[in-house]
Amino acid sequence: MKRKSVLPQLVLTIIIVLLLAACKSEPEEPTPTATETATEVELTQAAQTIIAQLTQAVAGDWTPTPSPLPATNTPTLTLPPPTPTGPTPTPSETLPPTTTALPTITLTPTFIPGDPRGELGMPDWQADFTLDSDWFTFDGENASILMRNGNLVLTAKNTDIFEIWSLSYPFLTDFYIEYTVTTGQECRSKDRYGMVVRAPDPDAGYLFGVSCDGAFRLRSWDSEEFTTLQDWTESEFINTGPGIFNRLGFKAEGQKLSIYVNGSLLAEVEDDKLAEGKFGAFIKGESTPGFRVTITEVLYWDLAE
Repeated sequence: MKRKSVLPQLVLTIIIVLLLAACKSEPEEPTPTATETATEVELTQAAQTIIAQLTQAVAGDWTPTPSPLPATNTPTLTLPPPTPTGPTPTPSETLPPTTTALPTITLTPTFIPGDPRGELGMPDWQADFTLDSDWFTFDGENASILMRNGNLVLTAKNTDIFEIWSLSYPFLTDFYIEYTVTTGQECRSKDRYGMVVRAPDPDAGYLFGVSCDGAFRLRSWDSEEFTTLQDWTESEFINTGPGIFNRLGFKAEGQKLSIYVNGSLLAEVEDDKLAEGKFGAFIKGESTPGFRVTITEVLYWDLAE
């Protein structure tokens, strides 16, 4: 029996293995052409240029523009407008707008022995000069009494009239009431201001006032004439001139009427004409057209049993 030769098969197997091994091996990269080599060089140089520029900026050759800082709210001082010294413009019934706010004046009273405010404790009522219900206001031909920035501003527009006043609503019998009043930039001689108390209506009441030259007076009004209970009397306790303040106090206990300035007793009188009524404020420009005062505080203590 003839044996078949295995050499051709073996050779064929070896060739197939070699072919398979050749297929699995990585192909060699082709040698770049001259064109491809130049392009790579250009890209490399461009990349290096960009990197160099960025590196230079980081190194500090480039200075960033600073962002603007936010504005700081620097406080400004608003001064009050000057008090008019010339003729007052024709008044109207409508409150004119103001462009500059009057500052709110905060005063710390100094109490002395016998000062009713220091002895009576907390008041029963305090005016709020932002409420129309607290005070009757108006702007007339001869005078105005208006609320401004939490204060009550009284202006006598000319000098040829008597006292002009306005009332608040509560009826009181026995009480102590106190006003803190600041004068304007003009305050001379017998220019005066003060309080009205026990006024059953606008046609009657007691008027206690002080003048710019440091005197006080107490009268009653019955719708026809004034009755003087205490004529003009100078007092060292009254602050005088423009731009000052005084605390005016009035105590009514039955027929006994006591008047105070800055906590000091000025006078006491007896009178039975008026037993109860409203309270208010008055102004009179004796020497100064446009005379003005500002009431910053009104308090009362009810003493009725």
